[in-house]
Amino acid sequence: MRNQANTQTATAKDSRKLTSISKCGKWKTLHNHAGLLQYLPSGVYFARQRVGNLAAILFLLLNLAGCASPSGAVKNDSPVLLGNLVSLDFVFVESTSSLGDLETEKHLLNDFIVSGLRETQFFTSVSGNKADVNSGGGIKVAADIKEINKVSDNARLWTGALAGQSRILLQVTVSDLNSGNQIEVFEAEGQSGKSAFAGTTDEAIQLAAEQIVAKVVKLHTQSSI
Repeated sequence: MRNQANTQTATAKDSRKLTSISKCGKWKTLHNHAGLLQYLPSGVYFARQRVGNLAAILFLLLNLAGCASPSGAVKNDSPVLLGNLVSLDFVFVESTSSLGDLETEKHLLNDFIVSGLRETQFFTSVSGNKADVNSGGGIKVAADIKEINKVSDNARLWTGALAGQSRILLQVTVSDLNSGNQIEVFEAEGQSGKSAFAGTTDEAIQLAAEQIVAKVVKLHTQSSI
């Protein structure tokens, strides 16, 4: 009786197997989540596997490379009015914004502009501290954050290129420290990349700051002619 039961069980198992042969002469056995056996021709199986691998590789490349390059730009700049400007030796930098919760971004912007101007070595003194302002003359660079799209380090780490592109738009006013007369007004924009290794808010701020530094250096050159 036991042998008969074993034979019936083996027969039942064999009956659930497919005996058809594909063009390749092979069948590929797959185990699904329910524990059932399914049979696919090996050609179909490997084709699906290749498509899955290509999709994974494409997703990885998009996250690593991103779809957009970092950039900075100046636009809507007004004519330069140097007038009776006394000196460009001292530069006072001030970053502001009417948008809320941007203290970190304002400080970072100020630091990037100040350090960038100092590195040029065109100016005797550059400061972001009001206490350093004296009556000796100079210019004020006021950068007001009008728009910002933040992308944090964590967002970039976990979602890569899918986190989007960080962007900042600044309204910049350069004026004479003594008289308050406006010298130039322009907009500076910074947009980060979208790669998994860059593309945060810090990058966008730095790119915008570089545009401001370049404009102030150009003013210094024009006033020296």
